[in-house]
Amino acid sequence: MKEVIGREREIDILSNLLKSTEAELLAVYGRRRVGKTFLISTFYSGQGLYFEMTGIKGGSREQQIKSFVRKIKLTFGYENLEKKPKDWFTAFEILEEAIERVKGSKKIILFFDEFPWMYTHKSDLLPAFEFLWNSYLSKNQKIITIICGSAISWMIKKIINNKDGLYGRLTARIRLKPFNLKEIEEYFIAKHVHLDRKQIVEVSMALGGIPKYLSYVETGQSSAQIIQKLCFTPGAPLTTEFHTLYESLFEDHQTHIEIIETLAKSKTGLTNTQISQRAGKGKGGSISKALKELVASNFVQFVPFHGRKSRDGLYRVVDEYSYFYLNWIEKAIYNYDESISQDFWLHQQSSAKFKSWAGYVFESVVFRHIRQVIKALHLSVVAEKASYWSHHPGKFGSEKGAQIDLVIDRRDQCINLCEVKFWASEYTVTEAVAKQLTHRREIFKQQLNTKKSLFNTLITPYGAPKNKHYLSSVENQLTLEALFTDPDEEAF
Repeated sequence: MKEVIGREREIDILSNLLKSTEAELLAVYGRRRVGKTFLISTFYSGQGLYFEMTGIKGGSREQQIKSFVRKIKLTFGYENLEKKPKDWFTAFEILEEAIERVKGSKKIILFFDEFPWMYTHKSDLLPAFEFLWNSYLSKNQKIITIICGSAISWMIKKIINNKDGLYGRLTARIRLKPFNLKEIEEYFIAKHVHLDRKQIVEVSMALGGIPKYLSYVETGQSSAQIIQKLCFTPGAPLTTEFHTLYESLFEDHQTHIEIIETLAKSKTGLTNTQISQRAGKGKGGSISKALKELVASNFVQFVPFHGRKSRDGLYRVVDEYSYFYLNWIEKAIYNYDESISQDFWLHQQSSAKFKSWAGYVFESVVFRHIRQVIKALHLSVVAEKASYWSHHPGKFGSEKGAQIDLVIDRRDQCINLCEVKFWASEYTVTEAVAKQLTHRREIFKQQLNTKKSLFNTLITPYGAPKNKHYLSSVENQLTLEALFTDPDEEAF
């Protein structure tokens, strides 16, 4: 049997369902390629009678039902089945009959994969399934039913927030997220891919923590070679993934792509108002709806402004692959001929564009691992809020502005002001850097009129030597090691 890497919390949920003495209804949702099917099929295969039905993308109701009936025959050994149902109510009656034929007390796992694809135009699928669950499945303690889908907006609206027959019926839910850095490292070890932690971060900054993308990585290659092969080689899998990805997840995918493209042009992120002004003008509520779906799907993260109302803040692209595609792959794709260099990506790493891109993405990596940061700073008990802060004085004044990548507010009357730097070696705090950090702290204190103690905190790959400038301006520092730890579930 294949091994499931990471996913400890999710495996605990699946294990508890297996031990349950009640009927269970689980919803699993998450973006394309994140490993939903692999997790469910690997864990539950062999744990009882396992039935798996996968929706057909773009298939008609007749095709979906025909495939469903065929799966019943194969799984339950129902060879004499002669009914040819024309609707889902009749199709689910056949499933009931098949289940009734199963003797003994072993679990029956019903896995409906890509359930949204089964939901065709004017489909009776959802009311039929609601009736099936309420009238039959919910009364059978042997049954574990799993509804799974990549179309996250559909899953949230139709299943998670169902107001009809499934209202309050879910007994568990799993929102499967991309691997964190520790899980990526464990995955690579299992694949005999041996990279140091900085190179693992570099791979993740282009591919993200998507298991399918990581499965393309071959052993014996550097991070630059891996990225070159997967993203800048004609016919490579990640050269054409971007549009397919969004089309598979969202109904109005063009709006979602417009938002991602707009955010990808910003070096710090944009407010809701700025996004509406720059993307999809005239679309009104559709922008807000799409933005919520992108946040729920882990493509975009909302970072609140420190010291303002909770709804004020910046939206940032945190899906590394999307940001990498729009900044690098899309622009290179038209040069995919014999003229493109085989060491294209290696050459880019000395460019100003690379430094700007890497700085932004490393900040996003830190934001995605905020619980690990909190744990490494020993702030699990006192950390209250993570946010962003900036100050832009008027055009005609002499006052300098300031920006703080990450502000960690604490219940013990202290605040950590975090400076995030992606550096190829140790980061040296020079006299100029020390002055900048000290000035930034003073501006923050003045603008917010805070009485709290302020601690400058560096987050860099390899840390910084504690020279006199460091000691005069920095109180704490973290390296990559902090991001590769188990997250603290209690943070926030």
